[in-house]
Amino acid sequence: LGLQRVAFYGLPQLGSSFTGLLNQNRSGSNDVPVDAGVILPAAIKSMTPDQIKTLAATWVNDYYDKTGDTCFPSKLIMPMYDKLAISTMISATFPIGKTIYQFLLDCFKEQTGNENFKILGTPYCEASKSKGQLLKDRYILTVDDETSIKMVLPIPYTTTLPVPVNGFDWESVAYGQFSPVQLLRPAETLYYDLP
Repeated sequence: LGLQRVAFYGLPQLGSSFTGLLNQNRSGSNDVPVDAGVILPAAIKSMTPDQIKTLAATWVNDYYDKTGDTCFPSKLIMPMYDKLAISTMISATFPIGKTIYQFLLDCFKEQTGNENFKILGTPYCEASKSKGQLLKDRYILTVDDETSIKMVLPIPYTTTLPVPVNGFDWESVAYGQFSPVQLLRPAETLYYDLP
């Protein structure tokens, strides 16, 4: 779990150069979009059917526009509480028989032409669980492509065999090596924060 936390938040005690997926130092036009509040006015679970329709109609287009008309996202990463809550029906009349999750996933797959598009949830996107790393709950549209984003693990997390210290207590040591998350093409990873 420690390495997983590093993947999302980096190691802030080492400074701003060792960042994770959720807290990249993003200066310039590829930072949190100015209109993120317009695109994401509330958690998806709290949106009205019309807001969900608008979100589905504009989110991929906004991503495509902000990447210079060169790339479509392949996954949406969102707070876990919202991911779990969107398994409910949008409403009794729109669209009949589909949950919010199914509706959004179908829209994203159709718009991107990617049958493998994924909507993923994680508690790391929640500001209340980030121990000060995030000020607001964060949604991320990104690509699943190692030429765009990567974290290198040249030596995976490995534990040694436990040995007896005093004939009763056992100790083991762990070691590993890893890099910060690197956005090789920063425009292809966009943050959307809740207002």
